[in-house]
Amino acid sequence: MASSKAKKSSKSDSTADDKLAKKTAKIAEKARKAAKAEVKKAKEAAKAAAEKAKKRAKKDAAAAKEKAKKDAEKQARKDKKAKKAAKVQPERAATPAEKAEVAAPIKPVAPKTAAAKAPAQAAPKAAPAKSPSLATLGTPTDKWTVVALRTRARETGVTGYSRMTKAQLLAALR
Repeated sequence: MASSKAKKSSKSDSTADDKLAKKTAKIAEKARKAAKAEVKKAKEAAKAAAEKAKKRAKKDAAAAKEKAKKDAEKQARKDKKAKKAAKVQPERAATPAEKAEVAAPIKPVAPKTAAAKAPAQAAPKAAPAKSPSLATLGTPTDKWTVVALRTRARETGVTGYSRMTKAQLLAALR
């Protein structure tokens, strides 16, 4: 009797082990299928992202090409406009007074003798006529333009005035 109980118990243990092994195999198979499905989804997502990136790159390339074309057209218009502006105006007809000047013979200049040179050297030279100096306008103020301030600086001997700002010029002249 004891031996038959032992046989039954070992038989039931083996069936229990078989059932457990089958359950484990089913669970493992489900896990493999789920993993396979996830891998498939990930591949599809990567493929979709690659397609999207490819489309975006194509679109960006087309936009860049269009922009380059527009820029080239714009530059061509600018060049054409500059060329048109640079064309030399046709010469105007000379006035009668200008024609007379051209037609007038040039008088030869006789060499001066030593006696003729002496009076010319002795005569004082007249200073060229200038517009009224800025010195007569008084002290520079903020109302003066930069051009006027630079002119005044040149007259007074300030060095580096061409690179100075208005504030620097005012400070140097005061």
